[in-house]
Amino acid sequence: MWKIYLFCSRSMNSKEKVISVLSIVLFFLLVLFLKLFIIDLFNIPSISMENTLLPNDKIIVCKLYNSVSFRFIEKIVTPHYHGVIVFKNPITKELYVKRCIGHSGDSIRIIKEKVFINGQLIENPLTGKPTNPNFQYGINILRRDSIQTSFYVPYKHYLMLGDNRNNSYDSRHFGPIPEENIIGKAVLVLFNYHNGKFRWDRFFKKIK
Repeated sequence: MWKIYLFCSRSMNSKEKVISVLSIVLFFLLVLFLKLFIIDLFNIPSISMENTLLPNDKIIVCKLYNSVSFRFIEKIVTPHYHGVIVFKNPITKELYVKRCIGHSGDSIRIIKEKVFINGQLIENPLTGKPTNPNFQYGINILRRDSIQTSFYVPYKHYLMLGDNRNNSYDSRHFGPIPEENIIGKAVLVLFNYHNGKFRWDRFFKKIK
């Protein structure tokens, strides 16, 4: 590649060389801008969001949902109810992906996997079932940590739960998420690749 570039550069005049270098620099700046402020990729490491998201899904995250530069579209940038959100765990600072269940001022109770928001049961709750019934991650969490089942969501905070409720480490353990920890909204599964194989049914799958 470099040999081809050097060969071509010999036949260019100074102005063309400058334009060529500037084009390359602008391209990388555009890619950097998109990654920092617009979109990013995120890998799903666990089963906590099954069946919505599967392990090894590569998803596209829209960062406009947390950009102060886009407050004129505030209805879009605010994490909405049931949206799948990528955020920083307030304790470990690791990136997590869960579903937004509660907003500021909401009173939430979780009783046997049923979620009540301000006293109203969520109709058709979005919960998944693990593809591996022998997976013990959720059970170990229940034994190791205290699970909170009643919440009042503070100002500019959001309550996040995994769809696979019995196998998810989420706001029941570390509490509501402050607004500044929101990275963006998961919008699309790009592909799923594991053990040298693609899962064709996961290509360009819209996240709901």
